[in-house]
Amino acid sequence: MPLNEHGKQKVSKWLSTRAGELPCPVCAHNNNHIDMDLLAPVPVVLGSDGKFTLEIRRFAPLLAVSCENCAFARFFSAVKMGLTAEDYA
Repeated sequence: MPLNEHGKQKVSKWLSTRAGELPCPVCAHNNNHIDMDLLAPVPVVLGSDGKFTLEIRRFAPLLAVSCENCAFARFFSAVKMGLTAEDYA
């Protein structure tokens, strides 16, 4: 689900006030791309039977910021950034 203009402005403001410039920790370039779609990784848990299963009832919505040079990606919590349903198209 992509961010609308209000959401994009909210993310840009949050990143500039909280994170400042984000030089890449891998290649040191300072050209980042903000992915405007939320990602929702699903936790994997080890069951009592020794098998891994997906815990689909729990997830953490994340926003990806990736380096334009080397593609290293960082993830920020959409909840902690204050994003809500109003911030999406």
